[in-house]
This record gives sequence, structure tokens and C-alpha cells, in this order.
Amino acid sequence: MTYKVAIIGPPGVITGFSALGAEPFAASSPQEAHDALAQLVAQTNSDDGEKYAVVMVIEDLLRGIPDKDYAALTKNVLPSVVAVPGVEGSRGYMTQKLKEYTIRAIGSDIM
Repeated sequence: MTYKVAIIGPPGVITGFSALGAEPFAASSPQEAHDALAQLVAQTNSDDGEKYAVVMVIEDLLRGIPDKDYAALTKNVLPSVVAVPGVEGSRGYMTQKLKEYTIRAIGSDIM
């Protein structure tokens, strides 16, 4: 089975990623990013359609997805969801998520 890489974000930001082999999915709002991510997750975890190993999402859009929805979309092993900094640079979203997971796993903040 062949797995693909996808990128979700504003059209002007994600077009360059297609040159690297990532399949671009345009989204200009957190809701559009949520919808695209939900579609890719459902497709990957179904018996039909394209399968995605990694889905990169522009960090500013990913931050706008409610935690409950983010948890539901990332509960499966695949695809792995990765935040990619936008044109403004990183805002520390994934670092904060990793910190939260560490505290939940071991009961203390070691980061």
C-alpha cells in the first residue's frame, strides 16, 4: 500500500509543498481546515480511497480547531497530524500540545 503526504492551508502558503510531493488542500479558515482534515482522516481509515501517512496543517488554522475535535481527528495511528508554521513563524502550538501530553502521561511537567 502506498501512503501519501498532504498539506492543508491557505493556497498561497501551500503551493510550494506540492513541488516536494505533498498533495495540497486549500483552507483559509479553521473550519475549512477541520473539514479537509476530517475528510483525509476518514479516507485514510476506510477501505477505499487514497491513504495519507502524514497530514501537515498550517499552525494558525490548526490552533482554531477545538480541542475536542482535534482529539477526535487524531485518535487513529494514521494519519499523523503535524503543525507547520505559517508565514508569521511558529507560535508554539505543537510544543504546548507535547507539554500537555507529557503532563497527562507522567503527571508532571518535565519540559
